[in-house]
Amino acid sequence: MYSQGLFNNLTKSSNVPVTVQLYSAGANEAVLYLSVQNPSNQVVQITSVKVMYEGQVIASNNTLAITVPAGNTVSTYVILSTSQAIVSGDSYTVVLSGTMGNNQFGQVVTVIASG
Repeated sequence: MYSQGLFNNLTKSSNVPVTVQLYSAGANEAVLYLSVQNPSNQVVQITSVKVMYEGQVIASNNTLAITVPAGNTVSTYVILSTSQAIVSGDSYTVVLSGTMGNNQFGQVVTVIASG
């Protein structure tokens, strides 16, 4: 009981494998493919995604509702409006946020964009 309370507010991320692919869909639009594997015994909720390029946020969605039940994998596509074109071959940082059970969840993935 004591150990659960002691670490209850930590951000969890290391045990949830995430696959991310980013595709250009035109001058100001991108498609983000997410595959989230949840080997834990808690539900993972992804509620926000940001795409960053050279330290600047170029796309975000703070109204996601992606639910990954315990022991399952969920794959989905998210269409994002971008402030600049996604360039195939460039490196982008994708930041996922949400909850895992009663804890905050965060994952940062670097991805090379595809055309």
